Amino acid sequence: MIHAPANYVGVYLQKGKGKWECISYHDSCWRSDGVGRFLFEVRDDLSFHFMALYKVMGTMDIVEKITDAICVVTLTEEQLAEFAKIRANKYK
Repeated sequence: MIHAPANYVGVYLQKGKGKWECISYHDSCWRSDGVGRFLFEVRDDLSFHFMALYKVMGTMDIVEKITDAICVVTLTEEQLAEFAKIRANKYK
């Protein structure tokens, strides 16, 4: 999940049902420190899945499939407070 209510952007991963981990919370380097690092760490899995999709679908169809998977949600006050706690634990 990418959460950007203001200048800082939080990048969170869901680790099981209801368990989240903050992998980055920055104003600018969230792309490299958060998203980029995560994509690098799972590159073998992504490469495998993308190559399998590419053989069946083609490049533009893969981009469309990924875009369709994006979901925008409004967080409740309770969820915002929980993500603030998760973030605070990471940056103690």
